[in-house]
Amino acid sequence: MSAAAVLDHRYRRRLSRVERTYVNARTLGANSLIRLVVDGTGSIDPAEFDAAVAAAFALAPGLSVRRRGATWHGGGPLPVVTHLPIDRLHSGAAFFHDPIDITEGPVVRIAVGHSDPAVATDARTRVAAVVDHAVTDGHGFTAWLADVFRELRGEEALGFPSEDADIDVARRAPTFGRRSAPSPTPQTRPSPLRRSGTSEETTACWYRAELPPVTEPVVGHIVAAVAKSLRSDAGTVSIPVDLRRHSPGIRSTANLSSPIAIPITGDTDARAAQGAVLMALMRGRELDPYRSDYRASNGFARTLDSALGTDSPGGHPVTAIISDHGSIDESLFSTASFAPMTISTLPMVVPHASMFVSAVTTSKSTVLTLGCRRDDDPELCLALLDHAAVALGGAANAAALPGGDPADRGSIR
Repeated sequence: MSAAAVLDHRYRRRLSRVERTYVNARTLGANSLIRLVVDGTGSIDPAEFDAAVAAAFALAPGLSVRRRGATWHGGGPLPVVTHLPIDRLHSGAAFFHDPIDITEGPVVRIAVGHSDPAVATDARTRVAAVVDHAVTDGHGFTAWLADVFRELRGEEALGFPSEDADIDVARRAPTFGRRSAPSPTPQTRPSPLRRSGTSEETTACWYRAELPPVTEPVVGHIVAAVAKSLRSDAGTVSIPVDLRRHSPGIRSTANLSSPIAIPITGDTDARAAQGAVLMALMRGRELDPYRSDYRASNGFARTLDSALGTDSPGGHPVTAIISDHGSIDESLFSTASFAPMTISTLPMVVPHASMFVSAVTTSKSTVLTLGCRRDDDPELCLALLDHAAVALGGAANAAALPGGDPADRGSIR
């Protein structure tokens, strides 16, 4: 498909520190995609949706960029929205796996899956959007998709005019001047999702549990489930933190996510895990990479090889990446003819981590999704998700996401 050019070339922003780590990882083949999915009942008019997407892009120049050296340049091409039958927009579709070209663009992919229009009484629609994590983060991308739906409803999109990057936001944080002790470098340990050995597999797959909406913090319970599944004496979980918490009103689509590292053992329970996360946030540990030399303060990536785990054949330095997207108002993604039922992500699977677990809560449900390698043990994956779901008040109903022919699936590297 061809892509229409954006006329506004004025946007310029230097790649942030965290964005450069993703760009560097790409040189060794890592495929770090953010995948956002909104499932609902009713229908969306294709022409109206395409127009809303174009309008939202016009107000978010940071999502129509091309990389030129160390700088993002606005004026890149826009994606052409793909409309297809909903049963073809499954987790195994190439749409969710193919790499994105951040040098020439488009850096975003969008598709809408429509149910058979002949079955008007049971219309279903799936909206899916994919972006490279080098360009933005999950919170910024979700906020942008909400702008698309504002345009669909005839409202004015809020837009994202700011060119602020992570270092700009970090320096404005009240706790920026504090110094923290360096984070220890995580040791490489075997994956909890395998009974033995390591994986050469590079294809991602996903497991999901859906439960009633959870009002308590979910991260601690997910960490506890990971701890219970350890195959070694200890591990390390990485919790992405949205730097927008230091500048709540900022309207930037830059990657403003910075991780904190939490050490765990097999005895780590939900209360201890949540306490460790809160203590790290109180100390502003997500600001550590910006307070001093980035590589020296980043326990996950002393070198490019260590970030990718290529120099550690025994497993991964990060046991799990756990991302809580918080409570999302699903009405932001509704129209007169479309009612969202679930909002979820398909978490990226990266070479330096054994798994990635995401949580999204709306007024209707909390959805936990585990991203892993295709040859990881399904029984262990389901058990981990079920443990977290039951601890959060749900049922043990985890299941693999349906996909197409495994041969059609994409690669994480």
